[in-house]
Amino acid sequence: MDIINDDMVKESKIWKRPMIMFFVIAALSPLSLIWEKMKTTDFISIEVFYILIGCFFLYEYLYSYKYKVVVNNEKIVLKTLFRCVEIQFKDIKTYNCKRYRKSKFYQFFIFCEKKKILINTRYKDDFEKILKNKTNIE
Repeated sequence: MDIINDDMVKESKIWKRPMIMFFVIAALSPLSLIWEKMKTTDFISIEVFYILIGCFFLYEYLYSYKYKVVVNNEKIVLKTLFRCVEIQFKDIKTYNCKRYRKSKFYQFFIFCEKKKILINTRYKDDFEKILKNKTNIE
């Protein structure tokens, strides 16, 4: 039974439109060579710029789409784009919490024996209550 099941699927939609827009611009920019007399080096630099910006938005979209935090009675499972981390409550030494800029997310820095793990969640009160009950940290 999951106590907290949090993801960022709704927040990933912010990155989807700019990503599509920059990739479409990059795909259509070769048409500018037909209409304008542009140097090849200028065209290539502009094309690389559009592709890099599109890739940045693609990374942000995929990262926020794949981000998921699941808290159950025994452990915390954090799934991101590149890794999956399981944290047992008995391994947690201490934690810190702060609000992430002006968003509705809170950042929990969980300190284990040799690791520092960052967990973003919008359920601050519930998550703190679980951490205090399961780890006996004040």
